[in-house]
Amino acid sequence: MPYDPTVLADWQIAQEAEKHMPTPEEWAERLGLKKEEIIPYGRICKLDYLKIFERLKERP
Repeated sequence: MPYDPTVLADWQIAQEAEKHMPTPEEWAERLGLKKEEIIPYGRICKLDYLKIFERLKERP
């Protein structure tokens, strides 16, 4: 469904878009992150950049 701002209110667009938003676990899988590198906050997550940088520091 296209999110037409002339028909839908902002909150309706956000509500529809949220239905298709990946879960933190799906994001981790897509990005190749380990479970301990993400901090879930409901349907969103925070990345633990220090752990990610430490794991990847030897990569070019």
